[in-house]
Amino acid sequence: MFIKTTAFREPGAKLDFRIALSESSSLIEGSAEVVRVQGGDEAKRPSGMRIHFLKLQHEQAELVRCVVDAHRTTQARRSD
Repeated sequence: MFIKTTAFREPGAKLDFRIALSESSSLIEGSAEVVRVQGGDEAKRPSGMRIHFLKLQHEQAELVRCVVDAHRTTQARRSD
């Protein structure tokens, strides 16, 4: 997952997280490892970190998959 931020952690750093996908949704909690840090021109590529989930409850993992699939579908429609 990509997290847009300017508060970077080093690649390999472990972190605990809480994510609210919307104001009405419950929190998704787990742990992750920073895979890559991306800084640069915000107009071309946002600054942030790519993380790899290490610990995530099964139900929450399914919810994340649904959100990612919906995002991919939206991006595919925009590129058509």
